[in-house]
Amino acid sequence: MASKDRPHREMKKKPKDAAAKPKLQSLSDAPTPQAELIRPKRKPRWEEPEASE
Repeated sequence: MASKDRPHREMKKKPKDAAAKPKLQSLSDAPTPQAELIRPKRKPRWEEPEASE
């Protein structure tokens, strides 16, 4: 029983180049999109109280 299960040692991650990554803009700095949301017009709903029978 000389060989015990030892926890796997994680390799240290190398820091990546900061210049390679594009800087992310914060949401408050990002320009607001001026696109309009276009919804199709729905038919009016006719509720008839006697239609349930």
